[in-house]
Amino acid sequence: MRTSSVWGLSAGVVVVAALALGTTAPTDPLPAAGASLGPAPGGPVAPYVAASTAELDRAGGSSPRWALLAPTAELTAPEAAALAAGTRTSRVLLRVPVTAVQTPLLSAEVADQSGTAALAAELADRQRRAGATLAASGGGSDRGSRVDALASARLRDGCTCIVGLLLRGTPDELRAVAARQGVRAVQVAPEGTGYGQLAVSPLLPEQVGTVRPGRDDGAVPAG
Repeated sequence: MRTSSVWGLSAGVVVVAALALGTTAPTDPLPAAGASLGPAPGGPVAPYVAASTAELDRAGGSSPRWALLAPTAELTAPEAAALAAGTRTSRVLLRVPVTAVQTPLLSAEVADQSGTAALAAELADRQRRAGATLAASGGGSDRGSRVDALASARLRDGCTCIVGLLLRGTPDELRAVAARQGVRAVQVAPEGTGYGQLAVSPLLPEQVGTVRPGRDDGAVPAG
């Protein structure tokens, strides 16, 4: 999986923190130890999905928890907003799908929005900003630069590119999300985990048998 310096990604893992994008990271009064959300690199997908389902089923109480939503396929902003309805969306993970080409994984915080339409507009705005930031990060004729230019253009054009959402909700609210068509898994963090202590590595729609990078030997399409 290619990663990008846009918004401080490293080694395919998004470390959740407050960023200067006009939003403020939520806080937790009594944070627990840090937690990782997402499958282990190189690990099998089916056990991760099954364990996420079982853990969410066991979750009790009414305190809000952080959770990572993995969709069955890449989503548009309105589709993502519909899946997340009833919870607080705090972060969106973006990746432009291109056959046999590794594109960067991007992450952006999402402002607290009430209502599906407002959230859809916010997600679309974050996607466009991601494309603009990626375009400004560099240039050149090498493969990486051409991939970034392609990803930037498609993000700004409103592509179907959302591959994950970081949610905040009660166990019952998160179970309602997990039951919706188009949701592959919802992994819940331990109760009391603080926002700034989360490390997130999304399960990409293309990862079916094993969590591993896809091919990166295809031609880069023209932007």
